Amino acid sequence: MKLLTKKLFPVTLAVLTLAIILGVSAIATHVSTVSMSPTTSDVGTITEFRVLVQNQGGSDINNFELVIPEVSNLQPYYLVKEIYEPGDWKVNRVYRVDPVLPYKLSWNTNGAGIKEGEFLEFIFKAQVPSSSGQFTWVWKTIDVDGGVRTGSITTSTSQAPFSTFKVVTPKSVKAGDYFQAIVTAVDNNGNIKTDYTGSVSFGISDKFGIVAKDYTFSTIDQGTKMFTFKMKTVGEQSVTVNTGDLSVTSNLIAVKPGYPASIKISVEKTSINSDDLLEVKATATDVYDNEFDVTSKVKFEVDKESGGKFVNNNFFKADKQGTWTVIATYYAYGLIYKDGVSMTVVETGTTTPTTPTTPTTPTESTIPEIKKELTISTLESIVVEPGNSVNFNVSVENTGNVDLTNVGIQSSGIPETWIASVPTFINIPAEKSQNYLVSISTPENEGGVKIVTITAKSAEGINASKTVSLSISGKSGITGFFLAVLERPLYVGLIIVVLIIVILVIWKLVPGEDKRKKSEE
Repeated sequence: MKLLTKKLFPVTLAVLTLAIILGVSAIATHVSTVSMSPTTSDVGTITEFRVLVQNQGGSDINNFELVIPEVSNLQPYYLVKEIYEPGDWKVNRVYRVDPVLPYKLSWNTNGAGIKEGEFLEFIFKAQVPSSSGQFTWVWKTIDVDGGVRTGSITTSTSQAPFSTFKVVTPKSVKAGDYFQAIVTAVDNNGNIKTDYTGSVSFGISDKFGIVAKDYTFSTIDQGTKMFTFKMKTVGEQSVTVNTGDLSVTSNLIAVKPGYPASIKISVEKTSINSDDLLEVKATATDVYDNEFDVTSKVKFEVDKESGGKFVNNNFFKADKQGTWTVIATYYAYGLIYKDGVSMTVVETGTTTPTTPTTPTTPTESTIPEIKKELTISTLESIVVEPGNSVNFNVSVENTGNVDLTNVGIQSSGIPETWIASVPTFINIPAEKSQNYLVSISTPENEGGVKIVTITAKSAEGINASKTVSLSISGKSGITGFFLAVLERPLYVGLIIVVLIIVILVIWKLVPGEDKRKKSEE
């Protein structure tokens, strides 16, 4: 055996030497350098990247690969939009998860490739990540002999400077209704400036309106925040956002009349000839003294004894002589509004006064009470394991007689990041209800019982609340029940008292040693 080993040793050494030589030649048959520009980009922008590949010596390079930095879920950070093919080079897109977004680009050619001392530029466009950070690209060059060189390039992204605000408001609102304006900080590239932390103040064109309070953005806002306003004056109004010397005004908001408070009939004259036609109009006034015409929505009536009638809804045709009462009835938001005016019909040819007079007989004017109210119902208690989530329904009913806008679910007693609801905000008409799917997710290290207050709140400030017991326990069934009980001192005390009573009762019922001896005798 020793003799065989001695004979094979030179052969083995030669084979290993040859393998090392071939391996080294496969790795080092060319020397390449790779650089990329730009290495720093503004977040969210679509940027043209140029990768310069140089062959400093050795065999011709005929293949170049570039691996795009990836998120932990294997999605690429940079979203490739366009790729250019230099000369007779072709590009191959390689996908890992997403069939649209490649994670690797591979250029190759059947030609001579990049010769010693030459270079070639590979160009592509990609959307830069939306967050700041540093990212590593891995590259590989392969020559015609199969030699491989690898390396990496680091690029970085940063937020562009703040430029202005984007203010989004509703196209129209009702006087007296709260509404939201979405304010977004924008950088020089028109992208959301997610790291904006400036302070803002607000103004509105309606001098009687209600303005949102001053606010300082935090990184949690990610550059976007919703603020609440109220307009009271009918017409075109706007919201202004201010910071330093910058003021940004929203698009015009059409403010429509609010909920009616009363209506009033108006006529050109209160004395007419028989067979004359007289136009009657009705004007409503909301709670903010905005007036608006409701003639087309009003039902007009006159005393039956007059023999007169209304033509085309609001033209009164006189008949019998006398003094009659015209009544207007307006139905809005489930409420009834009325007003009346006295009118005198005289014989045809008699001089008719042309100046309107004050109604001689006031009629009933109904100004019903506006009721705004919400009720909320859901489970009394919820059990969830640490690190898991639980879904449940919350039913919110508008028990008032007016519509409520942007009704959303809020909570207290647990961190805001634990809870989410769908829908986020929605309008609920009068006497209608809306179901919300609420999800609570708990961290791994949490436990115990939390008292959570679930609140439904509208843009008008109307709210209703419900208290829910949230038990966070790693056990379920009977064990979970006992763990939940043990976390409440009052329950523990009651259980101890009950156990003592049971022990005393058993002790009384079971005969002692003396009693057993006597019974045996």
